[in-house]
Amino acid sequence: MSYVREVKVLGQVLRWYREYKNPEYNVPLLKRHLRDAHFKEIPLKGSKAMTAEEMEIFLGNLKTHPSQVYYYLATFQALTGVRIGEACGLAWDCVDLTLGWVTIKRIIWWDNGKKTPRLREGTKTDSMRRIRLCDRARETLLEWKNQSANASFVFHEKGNALRYRMIQHMYNQGFRWAKLPYRSTHVLRHTFTTLFVAQTRNREALRSILGHTSFSMIEKYAHSSELTQEDAIHQFTLGHGLRVIEGGKSKPSELLQPQIGIVKS
Repeated sequence: MSYVREVKVLGQVLRWYREYKNPEYNVPLLKRHLRDAHFKEIPLKGSKAMTAEEMEIFLGNLKTHPSQVYYYLATFQALTGVRIGEACGLAWDCVDLTLGWVTIKRIIWWDNGKKTPRLREGTKTDSMRRIRLCDRARETLLEWKNQSANASFVFHEKGNALRYRMIQHMYNQGFRWAKLPYRSTHVLRHTFTTLFVAQTRNREALRSILGHTSFSMIEKYAHSSELTQEDAIHQFTLGHGLRVIEGGKSKPSELLQPQIGIVKS
């Protein structure tokens, strides 16, 4: 066994102990312990999400391909944040374009051998959820429905379920055309989450859309951008400094006030 493997196994054992035996136990393993196991420098990871501009270029490139299903599939993912298996397992009986809702209750999964698509009832979290469609998502689905052949699956190739290798291949072409690094299909879920938080600030709604039970998973997906930070700093009243009052003195209690201004002495 390698040092890295031993650290991972040890971490699993200690986390199991914390979950089932002693909830107050603090697992001493840190990410740097795994980093220190490597004898060459590992570059820091950047955000997995695309910017809004990069996403539009990526989708625009997919739309130029003769097989339009991958453009509509990627657009649906980018506008709803669903997992690739959830999008591929979506059937028209779970889509209400009149009221603007989709119900996620089954998925497509691909086995590790031949990657054959298989339909399974239920989701990754074994719970059904409903997602409200934005106007663009509803219009895109309606456009695809009008030009695609009748099939039980929303996204399909001649009525058959999509194969993951072909999906990833088409996405890779879109990344290449957009001059972006290759990513997995999951990047669209990261992108939706990041942009949704930046534009709405509503993490409770996001948790419901993504189907997570805790906010800790939301933090994993929602990468704050420099623009988001700049906007937040303007709203961070504590960072505006002490309020100067008569006599050139300041009161620490002033920091607790919701409105903090800077008054010249």
